[in-house]
Amino acid sequence: MTRWMRVGVRVLLFAMLVAGGIWLGQQVMADPGYVLFSVGGYAVEMSFWVFMVTFVVGTVSVWFLTGLVWRTGQLPIVMWRALGSLRRDRADRRVAEGALWLQRGDPARALTLLTKDHVTESAPAVHWILAAMAAAQLEDSEGAQRYLARAETLMTKIPKPVLSSLPPTDFKGLVRALTKHWQEDWVLLATHLEIQDPLTRLRELTRFEKRHADSPMLALAQAKLARLAGLDAEAAHYRNRAQTLAPDDPKVLLEAVEAAVGPHPALQNLATVLNA
Repeated sequence: MTRWMRVGVRVLLFAMLVAGGIWLGQQVMADPGYVLFSVGGYAVEMSFWVFMVTFVVGTVSVWFLTGLVWRTGQLPIVMWRALGSLRRDRADRRVAEGALWLQRGDPARALTLLTKDHVTESAPAVHWILAAMAAAQLEDSEGAQRYLARAETLMTKIPKPVLSSLPPTDFKGLVRALTKHWQEDWVLLATHLEIQDPLTRLRELTRFEKRHADSPMLALAQAKLARLAGLDAEAAHYRNRAQTLAPDDPKVLLEAVEAAVGPHPALQNLATVLNA
């Protein structure tokens, strides 16, 4: 919106307000209306427009006073939370300082800071874990175990160890596993599992080419399968791509040697060592 358009909109709004005010003034002068409140022996009478103004002003006043009283009542809670936030920030800074001294190679000074118990920290178990690390560097194994035990009691949920999944034992399971979660070390299993039909395995692996075009092990597996299927041109293509992606990888170099000299027991033994 240009500057002249904004000015035009403002002028139009001002003109509408002036026209509305003139119309409302004419209505008040032509027919002021009449409102009567009578309770017991008391009576209050006024024009309709005075009643409307009084109603609006009264509503705004009640809303303002209610909000003011509510905020005033919340003031002690707000101050208490602010004080707690200051204490928590100070405790967190102490933990950070202890971690810094631990990184700088001064575990004694770090331990002095990290053994101060404060329940106001954001992560109360962190400083006990750092204290255990400092105690371990000071060769205080008993203190390290004590600090770790205290950290475990403060943890609401102790992380479980990540268990490494076992590789698939059949080709279909390998394809499903790689589709769900790609693992570079598992791709070469395609050349060992149910290898009696290498051409079918090669076609199955082509589904991963777009998503994992930078995988040297995928290109290497395709080169092996193409060579076993008798597709020399395709094997050379995949072998060149693997050498481009990982020119110094010993598995890639071994495949180039095996393709040149043919299968040999010494090469198979070397491949077993590299895949172990």
